[in-house]
Amino acid sequence: QLRLLLEYKGLLTGVPVVVVDPRYTSQTCNVCKHIGKRTNKHFKCQNCAGHMDADVNASINIATLGRAINRVGKSNDMCCTIAHVHSGLKPNQSLCVVG
Repeated sequence: QLRLLLEYKGLLTGVPVVVVDPRYTSQTCNVCKHIGKRTNKHFKCQNCAGHMDADVNASINIATLGRAINRVGKSNDMCCTIAHVHSGLKPNQSLCVVG
């Protein structure tokens, strides 16, 4: 219901609304894009040692994904990371989706 309201208000005001898949956003470091684990409300990256509230981390990742989706024809490391997770590949394998 919130999404519908945002889309409606976006149309009224001329502000584009970008829908982003929130999966793994609280488990992906917003600094180095390493996928780790969150502990309750906290996320600590085992790759770069960054740490913060998991929801804040997720919101930064969602904003990054939204900006990447909004840029036509450009790839983004975050998009590659999320595609990698959904592909089922092991961490040492690679896959990148451009777009």
